[in-house]
Amino acid sequence: MSSLDYDIIVVGAGPSGTTAARRCAEKGLKVALIEKHEQPGMKVCAGGLDSRVIEDFDISKDIVQCHTETYRLYGSSGRIAIKEVESATVYRRDFDQYLAARATDAGATLLTSTRCLGVLREGDRVKGVDVKTSEGKKRIKAQIVIAADGFNSVTAKSAGLQTSYHPRDYGLTVQREIRVASGVQRSAKHLFYGRDVSRCGFGWIYPKRSSYTVGVGCLVSRIEKNQLVRNLEYLIRRHPIGSRILTDSTHISKVQAAPVPLKLSPKMFGNGVLVTGDAAGQVSPLGGNGIYYAMKAGAMAGETAANAIIHEDVSASALSQYQKEWTLVFGEDLKRQKRILELVEPWYNLYMEAKILLDSHASIKKIVSKGRNPARSLLRLRWREFKD
Repeated sequence: MSSLDYDIIVVGAGPSGTTAARRCAEKGLKVALIEKHEQPGMKVCAGGLDSRVIEDFDISKDIVQCHTETYRLYGSSGRIAIKEVESATVYRRDFDQYLAARATDAGATLLTSTRCLGVLREGDRVKGVDVKTSEGKKRIKAQIVIAADGFNSVTAKSAGLQTSYHPRDYGLTVQREIRVASGVQRSAKHLFYGRDVSRCGFGWIYPKRSSYTVGVGCLVSRIEKNQLVRNLEYLIRRHPIGSRILTDSTHISKVQAAPVPLKLSPKMFGNGVLVTGDAAGQVSPLGGNGIYYAMKAGAMAGETAANAIIHEDVSASALSQYQKEWTLVFGEDLKRQKRILELVEPWYNLYMEAKILLDSHASIKKIVSKGRNPARSLLRLRWREFKD
């Protein structure tokens, strides 16, 4: 095995890894950004961008497919509400490559077609990674390794920081890309919460410049055999609203699938190692969105790692600052969402319909709020309607 030396190795060139690599490179550190595919962006994702991503990370308008002004939300009985929310859509292959280019422009070295096999250790400290390339196996050494290689991270697992997932702790998504003859309605994203679309999750239709990204996600514990693909086909071809949006499709891509973690890792740091993004479960359990959380985590991890090297202390104690900051800003909210998901799992669709109604219609919220438990009262009302 040959040997290469860096200050920091980032495994995974997604939004979290590229952000971490860029932050470290901007500090003048020698950074390796490792990606197992031939290029970044080979991720199944709807490509929705929170406006905070664009603002906080100064995303170029050239990479955005389209800006949307509203979310149109649908339940089992049709449209529930329209929410005025400015956001955007991107193709992940373009977005991730754009972020990787920003990291390399800052000085990071991008190593593609390079698969991490596990971390290197010296005693109880991580000191680099073993990788496999087209040229064979290599040993790459560094002071700190940042694991950003997604769900069921090989890097985190080999470092002893892998989260164990029950079927209630992660979702599965399937999606297609669909071109339509009449042109794309670019002003709105569409979300579908009816049980006919997903038993514990939702479907989506996200506009791009010349196509729609259409998908369905569901908690794994609630999926029956082949159900998710059938639900996706129903949304595309027979759903009373979805099929109308996609009525004149000219090309439908193959089905792509991906798991989505919905449980935060209990520990995201160790001696010489940090874990970020999907590898750390930094995804909204109720909404399934993770790009903003991943990039904020990458920025925090990059700052913590850079400061640790500058101060010549890469111990778990020094690197724990990353998880402390993450928990303070985002952690408690995501843990709260996970508790809600566990509580309402059998009635997720009804819960989301109730929540959307309360959030979107002030008059209903005012009436229901007079009860002892407004959310439960409305949930019971919707449950009775569903049973009838």
